[in-house]
Amino acid sequence: MRHSIVIFVLAVLLILFTACSFTPPALPPAESSAPQAVVSLEDNAKLRPLRVCLSFQTAPALPIIYAEETGLFEQAGLDVTIIQLDSGTTAVTSLIAGEADICSMGGAAVLNAAAAGENLKMFLGTSNKYEYILVVEPSIQTVEELSGAVLAISDFGSSSDVALRAALTELGLDAENDVTIVTVGGTSARLAALEAGSVQGTLISPGSLPRAVAIGLNPLLDMQTLDIPYPNNGLVAPARLLERDPEIVKTFVRAVFDAREAMRTDEAASKRIIADYLGLDPESDADLVDLNHQLLFTRYYSEPEPYPTVEGLQIMIEQLIAENPAMANITAEQVVDTRIVDELVKEGLFD
Repeated sequence: MRHSIVIFVLAVLLILFTACSFTPPALPPAESSAPQAVVSLEDNAKLRPLRVCLSFQTAPALPIIYAEETGLFEQAGLDVTIIQLDSGTTAVTSLIAGEADICSMGGAAVLNAAAAGENLKMFLGTSNKYEYILVVEPSIQTVEELSGAVLAISDFGSSSDVALRAALTELGLDAENDVTIVTVGGTSARLAALEAGSVQGTLISPGSLPRAVAIGLNPLLDMQTLDIPYPNNGLVAPARLLERDPEIVKTFVRAVFDAREAMRTDEAASKRIIADYLGLDPESDADLVDLNHQLLFTRYYSEPEPYPTVEGLQIMIEQLIAENPAMANITAEQVVDTRIVDELVKEGLFD
């Protein structure tokens, strides 16, 4: 009897031990139509974070968007967060506040920041000439008819502000007395204001020209024909980042230029990304998508050695002194850092 009880107790203990140590079989993973991540969780933990802001939704931003969407940044070891903004002024604010590490933007806001004592550096030039086109409502056919018009810019002190004033000077008009300049926002907002009739003209990038023409706007001046050095777009970072961590900046630039080259041959994915980023229809806006793709190899990122234009920045300083006297205390050299491009030229990145 005692022997039977012992056996019974041992059996109960065995059942309890088995129940406690039992691990249910893993359920099969749910099916998903989403693509599998290229980077594993382990690899993702090794990626270096970098916050990149874009001051406008225009062609110079496209290689950055392509690199982010196709995983080129991850392959380079970067975890890039894109911050979309609508002017160089807000981009500078983001850099100063520590909300972004690098920004793609024009030179005017960088100079205004320098005049206010901020230490930001343009370390690469993606477009070193005027790229804007002055478009006006259909009723304006001549320069004389532009007098008295309301013209839109993104923000005061931005590149579109400086360029518009230069365009008016070239046309023989006074920005302070002959027209009224108002702030509206990015290119899309300015074109919408023109279409609605609340303004009579604005500056746009070449990639937006087909849309402008389609809604009946009249191109009055293509500023590229002026052939004047101008920091239309470049990459900007706080000086402390370039001093503390130049390697992460070089890694970012390599990935961006790799993306530009990939976009040359990977037309299908490139055009899909272009259409999505610029809010275009891949079919009905196919000509506009094609144009923005072509601009990457004709107007943007096309300098053999993409240094920022010191001459263009100095010209801009002279243009801005009238509205910001503090500009007299700075020079173009103060806002330029060439070391990143110097080292990448030695590597042969731009060959």
